[in-house]
Amino acid sequence: MSSVDRRQPGWGVRGLVLIQCFVLGATTSCAPGGAFVPEPGVHEYRALLMRDVPEGRVNLAGGNFLHRRVDLSIDSLFGVLEVGAVYNSASRAWQWPFDMTYDGENFLDDSGAVHDLSPLASGQAVPGTHWVKLDAQSIKTKGGLVHHFDPDSHRLVTVTGIDGVRPALVFSSAWVGGGLRTTGVTQCRVDNICRWIYSIAYDANGCVSRIQDKAGRRAYFQNDAHCRPWIARDALDVARDWPGRRYAYSDGILTSVTNSEGERVEYTYREGRLVEVKSPGAEDQTLGFAYGFQPARELFFSVVSDARGGLSFYRYDDEQRLHELQDPAGGLTRFTWSGRRPSSRVGPDGARTNWVFEEDDPIRIELPSGNVMLYSYAPEAQNRDRPRQRPFSQITDSLGLVEERSYDGRGHLLSVRTGAEDLYWFSHDEEGMLRLLTEPSGASTWHNDYGEHGHAQNMIRGSTMIHRVFDEVGNLVEGPDKRMPLDPGRPGIRKRSFDQDRNLLSIEMTGVADTEVPATELGEVSFAYRSDGKIAEIQRPYGGDSIFEYDGTGRLTERRDKVDGEWQAQTYEYSQGGDIFAVELPNGMRSEAVYDILGRPTRLSYLRSGVTEQTVDLAWSGGRLQSLLDSRRPGAESFGYDSGGRRISVQFPEGEVLEREFDLRSREVTRRYRMAPGAPPLRTIDFAYDLANRQTRISDQGEVILHRSFEQDRLAEITYGNGLIQSLEYAPESSLLKAIALVDGAGWTIASTEIDWTECRSVAYCIQVSTTIDSVTGGPVDYLSVDENYVMGPRPESTSTEGTPGARLGFWSQTFYTGAPSSREHHYLFDVLGNWLGAFEGGDWTSHFIYNVERNRLLSSDRHGHHEYEWDEAGFMTTRDGVSFSWNAAGLLTGIGDSVELELDTLGRPILIRLPEGISRPLFGGMVGGDANRQPVSLDLGEVKIRLEGGDRIYRHHDFRGNVQMVSDDERRILEFYTYSPFGVESQFGEGLDTKTFAQGQRLDDFLVLGSRVYDPETGRFISPDPVYHPINQFAYTLGNPLTFWDPGGQTAEVSPMNNPIEMAERAASVAGSMGAVLLAGGSNFTSLPLTLLGVGFLVISALSRLVVVYYQFLVAKGHVTIEDLSTVGGTEGLEAPQSAQSVMGSDLVACSPLALSTNRSSPWVGGPLQMLLAGLLMTWLRRRRR
Repeated sequence: MSSVDRRQPGWGVRGLVLIQCFVLGATTSCAPGGAFVPEPGVHEYRALLMRDVPEGRVNLAGGNFLHRRVDLSIDSLFGVLEVGAVYNSASRAWQWPFDMTYDGENFLDDSGAVHDLSPLASGQAVPGTHWVKLDAQSIKTKGGLVHHFDPDSHRLVTVTGIDGVRPALVFSSAWVGGGLRTTGVTQCRVDNICRWIYSIAYDANGCVSRIQDKAGRRAYFQNDAHCRPWIARDALDVARDWPGRRYAYSDGILTSVTNSEGERVEYTYREGRLVEVKSPGAEDQTLGFAYGFQPARELFFSVVSDARGGLSFYRYDDEQRLHELQDPAGGLTRFTWSGRRPSSRVGPDGARTNWVFEEDDPIRIELPSGNVMLYSYAPEAQNRDRPRQRPFSQITDSLGLVEERSYDGRGHLLSVRTGAEDLYWFSHDEEGMLRLLTEPSGASTWHNDYGEHGHAQNMIRGSTMIHRVFDEVGNLVEGPDKRMPLDPGRPGIRKRSFDQDRNLLSIEMTGVADTEVPATELGEVSFAYRSDGKIAEIQRPYGGDSIFEYDGTGRLTERRDKVDGEWQAQTYEYSQGGDIFAVELPNGMRSEAVYDILGRPTRLSYLRSGVTEQTVDLAWSGGRLQSLLDSRRPGAESFGYDSGGRRISVQFPEGEVLEREFDLRSREVTRRYRMAPGAPPLRTIDFAYDLANRQTRISDQGEVILHRSFEQDRLAEITYGNGLIQSLEYAPESSLLKAIALVDGAGWTIASTEIDWTECRSVAYCIQVSTTIDSVTGGPVDYLSVDENYVMGPRPESTSTEGTPGARLGFWSQTFYTGAPSSREHHYLFDVLGNWLGAFEGGDWTSHFIYNVERNRLLSSDRHGHHEYEWDEAGFMTTRDGVSFSWNAAGLLTGIGDSVELELDTLGRPILIRLPEGISRPLFGGMVGGDANRQPVSLDLGEVKIRLEGGDRIYRHHDFRGNVQMVSDDERRILEFYTYSPFGVESQFGEGLDTKTFAQGQRLDDFLVLGSRVYDPETGRFISPDPVYHPINQFAYTLGNPLTFWDPGGQTAEVSPMNNPIEMAERAASVAGSMGAVLLAGGSNFTSLPLTLLGVGFLVISALSRLVVVYYQFLVAKGHVTIEDLSTVGGTEGLEAPQSAQSVMGSDLVACSPLALSTNRSSPWVGGPLQMLLAGLLMTWLRRRRR
């Protein structure tokens, strides 16, 4: 075994201390020897001093190292039970969750921390924690989980709700290995039937040697005489016969952890404190720690040396409360405290947040924006979904009500009233599980038949009943949940399976074989993982597999995809600081980044075949991005911020200035466009919102041009600036759209659409859509009547057989009744992977698409004509029928033959667009359309487009799928009218002056720009790879269900407006506020994704996130690959709250709560107050699976 380094600290550690002393002032005031003695466990209020290190965390106050392992995870009526131990170097021992003890005075929690409860009265919160003392034998979490302890042994015996009865987790004990030990956990329900969840076996020394759950999964441990495991094999290790985690100790202190792949992390201590963390073979990734005391200020300090060579200084008091954090760039964050809760935080940018706590819960927050939030609580309520948070009764802010909740006599959620006065009602069964949810409209959903796993197996809404199947662990195996990309219920997905660590193991899918007579076929997408849960391999039907390679520290270095029988490799490289340095595609596209000492990118470069095409330099100050210098632009682009850290101005290199104002909730309320600093506004746009944070009004130059109203928490009416009014009507049971009408100011119905949902063909459902146009103001259509019919199937409730696949489009027809009736109809066929094979009618293919062997490249299509396609090694279309498609090194389309030319800056924003209609040079970074001389022409706000020269406007009116159906002008004339087939425009009436159509995308030659990608409506496919790596198909649009889903952003399919009508308003609002909207002259809109700051990660995205230079650096640099749906632990992602109604509303209102603190310890450069719940910061790690 490795030994603890007992020598005096080397120059590295001494140097840290000396540097710290120098920074603090006179060296005589610095006493490195006065550091804290390490303490075991974690306290919530000390989470600011917890820092992530490989395989664990370190408490910087004292140097206690914590390592947490999860050996089994299983769902219950109380949520997810994760069984695993926490190691504390301070105690040199492992703490199991079932070994918590409480003797009426001293409480040992599941992290190994000891709390003295003797000074507390019954019902008083344990300061700085999520615990509440009830009496001498019980403690509860603030969320209402009561832990009962035996009066004699002081061991944990049951966990219940606040009523103290059923359901309950019962911890059984027996005399084993010379002591009383927990031998099993059962779950007892209201019927007094108790069922086993997991059991614990011990060796002769009384050490845990095996854990086995009801699903038959086992974890094994080999321990030393002090119950310190030197081998721990979780359920997946056992199933795969992997060696498991190997631990080495010296005098009981953990000195190394080695995973099943042989990757080792080593730990060095001095006087019991962690001073160094490193991995053999990656010495440049070493972390160093030093500790001391500054008598002059009566503060302790810790110094962290990171892999980039930066030094971070933490200063804290004798209660381990952080007072100052100085990041490696010198930025200082200061905290003040009231007891064990923070009272203020001032960040490096000067933004200040103040808190007031009462009875250990925040009751007032003053945000940097000036908004004041007030909280009140229901201390006797319970919240199984967030057991560590006190249930609140009301949250208000300076603008009004945010949310109000009431609870029944048992403490379960009874009602939720939103800021817009919409009221939701909840009812719970005897076990406290959600039974009935009633929406403001009166529509109700029943949740029945909860299993031992805590999930409703049957859901009833109106006349529809949905059955869901879960495995014994609680993973969703079958059922029409479709909120996540790989849920059963997504197109073609029939059922799923999971491995012993709850990683998604396989997806069984259905489709149609591409044969002379199409027939149903089955296929399976399977996944293999490393022991740490990182994806290792994906096997797909037809052989288009993917393999992921990692280096000796577990970082992703290569992804290989099988295309045309050959492997195409995408590689990842890392800097000495561990940040992702370069991504290179098999076609030679390469992205590189240079970082500063805080890990912020300071230069991004895009290269092709080793030649640099373009770069952008980023300058930072005070934790904020201050300017960009793009090699494709004539100068710097600079940013201004207000005291709340919100970006309020952008000065573009060409001289234009964009100014923004925000309300107290940080919602944009005004946007001004100026052609030069100090120049009169070119345009002033104002926005208004309701108290539910929905955008309700847009004004242009003070004139209202769009007004939305909501009823029963649904979009009810849109009033346009030209006087037209669009109303929406919903079906009472389903809340799906039933009718849309567009009327003029006199009440004349210009357009009406009725949507009728029916069951048909025994196992499918039919949607009949009837639209009538009757214009009295002239235009391309005076009168028109058209019917559309869609057949989708199968219906999930239509069959009792197992594994009903998610619905796909089966049939579509369109009939015009204007003049001589005309009709089009097609049967649609899709393969297992969701590729559109074509249309079949009367025994013949009426349209047909041919793919390569692996089905990941389209070779030819026969629909409205014959086309042939060629692709490069990375999946970018290079030719269609001999017409070339050109791309830049960032993966953005720059040209189509001789008809389209796009000149883009490094961030993907257009500088010049050359189309057959003419040349456009956009302004304001692409937000304003310009003519060939860069004179402003148009401003597109999504539903309204303003022509700047004359001030006239056009208005876009959407159909039930979210497509642009009609375009009207200020005189209420209908200028354009479109009908749609499932994948694009079917018919167009008008001159085509506006080019927004399908999925609100912009026409570009024969294609559409949907967010970050270019889409081909002829084939229902994108012409470049998916920005978010989809494990099934990177090209197919919605996998064969363009009615239930849409993909307006070109990144991931979302539930369509037909299923969630308010999405139309939300998307329009986001488009109106988007800094990335790119407007072309004549109405074309090419959208690329701009620079984006994402919490503790940094994302710079071009057209494709696989070309991202910095791609969630704190994930990718650790070897994680961002794949839709695979990052979620367990198979219940996206489900409604399984335990109660607490999270049904889908909004984590406490996320902007009083405990929202940021020490920026992982990323000290993030600008503005990071609203992170302190308890979540700590407990997310405690509940986290292995990293």
